[in-house]
Amino acid sequence: MYQNLSRFQELPDVLWILIFEQLTRPQDRYHVVQTCRKFYFLALRALYGELTYRHISHFLDNYSSFWANRGDDMTTAPRSVHIYKSFMPSVEYSSGLSWDLPASHWPDESTVLKSRELPSMFMQSLAMFPNIRTLIFDNVTLPSEFYPFLFLFPQLRELTLLDCTAPCLYPLSSGESKEKTFSFEDLPITTLRLTGIRRSHTNVSTMFSAVGSMVASEDVDHYNLLHLAAAKNLHHLHITWNIVSAKFFGALAQGRVVGLDFPDDNDNSSGHERRTWTFPPQLESLRLSTRMKPDWFHLSQTSRQSERRNLTKHLSFLLKECRGTLRKLEIEGYVHPFWDPRKRVTMSRLEVYEGPLEFLKSVWTPKVDLKHIRIVEMCHSELGGRRDGLSWTMLRRAFSEKRGKSRDFVRSLDVKILVWEDRTLKDIASMFEKLDELKIEIVEGFPDQAELSSMAHRYLTRLKSLSTFELFNSGPVPLQTIPMPPSSLFSFPSSSSSSQGGMVEDSDCFDRAVSQLLSAWDRHLSHSLSEIRLTPTCVWRRANGDDQWCKRMLDLTGATSDKKPIELDALIPRNDLLLSHTIDHTHDHGPDHATPFAGMIMILETIGSYSDDRQSRANLRRELFESEQWVSARLMRDAHALLARARRLGADVGVFVEDVD
Repeated sequence: MYQNLSRFQELPDVLWILIFEQLTRPQDRYHVVQTCRKFYFLALRALYGELTYRHISHFLDNYSSFWANRGDDMTTAPRSVHIYKSFMPSVEYSSGLSWDLPASHWPDESTVLKSRELPSMFMQSLAMFPNIRTLIFDNVTLPSEFYPFLFLFPQLRELTLLDCTAPCLYPLSSGESKEKTFSFEDLPITTLRLTGIRRSHTNVSTMFSAVGSMVASEDVDHYNLLHLAAAKNLHHLHITWNIVSAKFFGALAQGRVVGLDFPDDNDNSSGHERRTWTFPPQLESLRLSTRMKPDWFHLSQTSRQSERRNLTKHLSFLLKECRGTLRKLEIEGYVHPFWDPRKRVTMSRLEVYEGPLEFLKSVWTPKVDLKHIRIVEMCHSELGGRRDGLSWTMLRRAFSEKRGKSRDFVRSLDVKILVWEDRTLKDIASMFEKLDELKIEIVEGFPDQAELSSMAHRYLTRLKSLSTFELFNSGPVPLQTIPMPPSSLFSFPSSSSSSQGGMVEDSDCFDRAVSQLLSAWDRHLSHSLSEIRLTPTCVWRRANGDDQWCKRMLDLTGATSDKKPIELDALIPRNDLLLSHTIDHTHDHGPDHATPFAGMIMILETIGSYSDDRQSRANLRRELFESEQWVSARLMRDAHALLARARRLGADVGVFVEDVD
């Protein structure tokens, strides 16, 4: 199976490093580091590219034993830092926990944690990583030094604050300088997410700017945090859409956010300098998280009408300001449509829409050529929000409305319907003939045997450009069980058959049934169609039109290989030699016999592994490559892509070019 991999023996180190950087899961990078001495030194930086902080005790141990006083440039390796709520212990537990580190490491020799707020000394310690591009704060209390802290990272591109408590901006004392404003427009971030922000427990905050009496005093901290969106290089924005954010961004879009310089208490002059913050000029992606539609009915009629009027008005201001640049609009929840034609916005460059069906009518107007449409109706469930379905009649009515809009540009369509209707595919094939991707999730029902058999030559053959086709039932049928009749006839899951006994989804009988169905479809399918999904938990893929369909299990949990998230702050050893010594004994003949070819074999055997049980090993074999030809084609394609990237970096890979070609 691996005989064609010998051509990768001469792969230069710079290209191996690029390959390791393509691994998205820390667990996979850790497996690579354990492979051999060569890969240990090449992949170590990639392993430390993402730092996760979950326990403050681990951080304290690793700082003094691993990061402090290093003689190499390992501190330049981290690119991403993720800080979780568990990093800060509870107040009761932390009352006796001290930062017992030398004074040379911290501003104070010992500081006792008295709250859940991230200590300023920890924030300062992150500044030792000059190449940080991504910062994620997950459900933590941000310190008052948070704003100046952000300016310590010139390479910062992505900033995410999830369910965090906003930092408190304390008023200036009479002895402090008036030059207290922050140049948020100079922040280098291009992606910003501010969702679920909570106010601090103090009411002494000062405001960065003022727009009349637009916010109440208890919203000052949240209001101040929104100023991060004034970064002039911002391209992607994800915010919680509520009254505070709506008024702020509505004012920002109109140029009415006037900054304050916080004059001294002893300064009697009222003409101190002011600035006006402006909306980022290059915003391409906007995602709004707001309340779901059922939540609106929990409000009184007066409050509902007032909020609807304010949110709609400010959203119109916001969209008008970015109508010349916005390419992607996503709405998580419910936003009232623009019934008033004067509030509708023609976003001429909009290509992607994801959100409720009602608001689609407000943005899919003449001169707007949408390419990707995903209808998402959110509702409540036991686990929080989930995607709800709509009747195909309602969807069809919305899609078929002309009003000057064109369906010829639509390349992908993703819908969830309540009940399967026989005319669904017929309508889609006639309305969206140029689709590349079609995804249909069904709550109740499924095509019967006759309709499945004729589906390819009646409908799919009309979609000449289709590359991905998904049609599966997500109703009450358990995901682990696919009802199968005792006869040789094949049936797919439907809500009406949920009570039948059945065989597990990855059984040989089920696989043979799907293979027979796809074989019957093949002569009617375009060569571009490479992925078909007929159940919630797996897909069938092929490399090209002449290849065989192969089953792939889907990871619906998001878990890592060992079903647990890898915690790098607990993984870092006290000394590099500890991990290196472990790696030296990975091979029976010692590290000197660990050739690059052998390392490649071990990568294929370890990346994507799940656990030691038999079923996981079977899944691993499926997740690897079923055929030698497909392996070679994929590796060669990826190698050429990496080669092009290496060339751009100025690497000398002439020998590799000759071998591959």
